[in-house]
Formats: sequence, structure tokens, C-alpha cells
Amino acid sequence: MSIDPIIHLCKRALIVSILSLWAYPMFAQQHSIEIKVINAENGDSIEFATVQWKDLNAPTYKNGTTTNRKGVATLRASANQKLMLMVSYIGYQTITDTITANGGHYTIKLFPESTELADVVVVGKTKAQVIRESPEAVSVINAKELQGRSVSLETILNKTIGLKVGQTGGLGSSSRIIVHGLEGNRIQILWDGIPMNTSDGT
Repeated sequence: MSIDPIIHLCKRALIVSILSLWAYPMFAQQHSIEIKVINAENGDSIEFATVQWKDLNAPTYKNGTTTNRKGVATLRASANQKLMLMVSYIGYQTITDTITANGGHYTIKLFPESTELADVVVVGKTKAQVIRESPEAVSVINAKELQGRSVSLETILNKTIGLKVGQTGGLGSSSRIIVHGLEGNRIQILWDGIPMNTSDGT
């Protein structure tokens, strides 16, 4: 029996063994690292925070994960590899930090973002000013301006644009109110919010 096949088989087995031994340290030297993300003010865990990492000299972040319910994210890297971490979450300041992949646990504290309010301008308006600025056609009569003046209410109302007040008959008769040419039941008069009957005058 020829020994060549046996020698060939032994060579193949030796090559496989060498490759296995060479690859084993590569996997054995991978470290699992836990990153704990908490609120810097109260120490609460932050769930769903984004944790990205890259080699210290790499230009961009190509690896990433999120924290679990306990605020922990797990990543794997080669032993003693220098990593740059970037941790972020909505409403918090983004943090970058450098760690060494030698196993263990790291805690990252995120600070809530401070929100500055712009200048607040408070403008006070009287009820009369609000009514005047209304898009509706509204006329305002200031009662203070009438104090001490011996004029009738009818005279005052007649100074209002679009409003005409008169009497249906002689002295003591009911008033006749015309608003922009409309009168009687075509207009609605409210007294302290209560509708008044205008069909026969008021």
C-alpha cells in the first residue's frame, strides 16, 4: 500500500489544525462591554438611548445599538481596542467618551438639555380695546367720558356710525332704533346679554 495518500491526509489535517489554532485567539480576545446610561440628575436608567462606537482612529461611527429597560447596552470589541463612544437620547445632551475594550462595565451620565425661553411680552388691554380690535363692526361708548355731561342717551347713541335713534311719536313714546337702515324685528338688541323685543320698538 502506498503511503502517499496517508502523507497527504496528514498534511491536510496539520493545516486545518494550524488554521484553527490561529483563529482561536481572534475570537477568544473579543470582549463584551456593558454600557450603562443614566440620568445625571437623578440616576434613573435611560431606556432606548442610542449608543454608537468606533475605533478611536476611524472617521465615522459604523456600529450602534440601544439600551434595554435597565439602561444597559452591550457591545463587543477586540481586547484592549480603543473605542470612541457617542451616547444620545432625545431631550438630553449628546455625550462622547473614550474607553478601552478590556471587559467590564462603564456608566455614562446624560444631562437634560436646558431650554431657554425667549423674552415674554405681556400686553394688557381693556375690554373696550379688545372690542375695537375685533374684526366685527363694533362701536364702543366709554361711560367715563359721559360723566358730568348734560346730554341725553339718544344724542350719544346718534353719534355712533350706522346707528339712528329716534321716537315713534311725541314725548314719552317708544324709541325707534335703526341700524344701517334696518329696524324693528330685523335687528336684535341685547340688554346684559338678554334679547329685548324690538318688533314694536323699545
